[in-house]
Order: sequence, then structure tokens, then C-alpha cells
Amino acid sequence: SIIKEMVNVDLASLHGKYTVLFFYPGDFGPLVLADLRGLQEAASELMEDDVNMLAISTDTVESHKAFAELRQQEGGLQGLHCILVEDKTGDICRKYQVYDAATHQAFPTYIIMDDEGEVVASLSNDHSLGGNPEEVVRIIKACRMCDEEGAWSKLKGTPSDWQPGMELVTGMVEEEANDEGKKPKIVETEEVPVSEDEKVDTGEAVEEENDIARSSSASGTDGDEESKWWKFWSN
Repeated sequence: SIIKEMVNVDLASLHGKYTVLFFYPGDFGPLVLADLRGLQEAASELMEDDVNMLAISTDTVESHKAFAELRQQEGGLQGLHCILVEDKTGDICRKYQVYDAATHQAFPTYIIMDDEGEVVASLSNDHSLGGNPEEVVRIIKACRMCDEEGAWSKLKGTPSDWQPGMELVTGMVEEEANDEGKKPKIVETEEVPVSEDEKVDTGEAVEEENDIARSSSASGTDGDEESKWWKFWSN
């Protein structure tokens, strides 16, 4: 069943799942319906993995409610399952650096966070340009593969043209001579071993930096605990 209610959300409660924050200029805009519908359709295959998806604008929660209940034929979101977050002060937009001070609106942006609350990607467009929800899905799938392969702590990753089903890459490029001249060749490299002394010397510092980064990005604030509670409308 579809639940329609106004509640508060704590960013910490989103941990354990990948999260997409979709910032958009405002309710009833000409591109919002198309972007939200496209994101929902593209991400439908991810729903089984339980990805959090929140749409955020500087409109009030009352505006979100009216927008969510208006028929799609009239420019509303009726029939779409979505969570619309209120940011009437623009504080959330500022925290994620997507705030347009000239219009008191958000630049159309997808913020993708991993299951620990760290931002792994940010995709922004001009107000007149629609986003690419398929790219959001591709990035989440790429991140999940890096999770499975333990790539975050190794010299491995996805190439720029990576698609689901492709392998991760690791190595450097060198030139190999052939009959037609020279062409690039990918050479796999071995991981550089780290001595136990080096691990002892650097481990605590690295862990402390990671804890600070996770704490800051997870809350979306600079230590302001009160700002991590967001009011939203669930359609």
C-alpha cells in the first residue's frame, strides 16, 4: 500500500544501504516529473537491493504534499512513490554545494552515497538540462562491484566506459610494438607490499581520517547535529 505521511528522517538511519539524493529546483517545474519518473524507472532494478532515494528542494513540506497529490497530467507526481524532503532554508543544498543563491533553488544534482554515508559521486546540470538517471544506476552498480572485489583498498577500479558484466581494471599503460607501429597495452601490476612497521605507523592515522570523513559526509553537516533531521513528505 502507498503511505502518505509527513515525518522526520535522520541521515544515520539511511546507513547500510546506498542512497541517492536528487536535488531539483522546485515543485511543479517542467523537468521535475520527467526526471523523477526516469530515475524511478531506471532504478527499478535496484529496488531489490533496497536503495534509499530522496528528492530535495527548497520548497516547504506543504508544497511537496500538494505536488505529490496533483495528477501527472497536470504536472504533479500522483502515482509515483517518492520521498520529497523540505529544505526551505537551503541549508541542505549548501552542505552539498548545490545551492543557487541567485534563485534560492538547488541546481539539478544527483548525490550518490555508499552504505556508510560517504559521497561517491555528484552529477550536476544546469536548470534547463535534465539529468541522466541511467548513469546513476551505472555508478551504483560499479560501486557494488568494487565492494564485492574489495577494490577500495587496492589498485583496482572501473574504467570510464565500464558497464555491468565488465571486469575491473588494474595496472598501467605501456607501449607495445607491432607490425602497425606502437599501440597502448594494459599491463597488470602487483600490489605493493606494506611492512608491519608501516602498518603500525600509518594505520591509526588513516583510520582516524576515515572516521572523520565518514562522520562529516554521513550527517551532511559540519558537525551540526541539529541539521541532520530532515522533514519530508512520503508519497
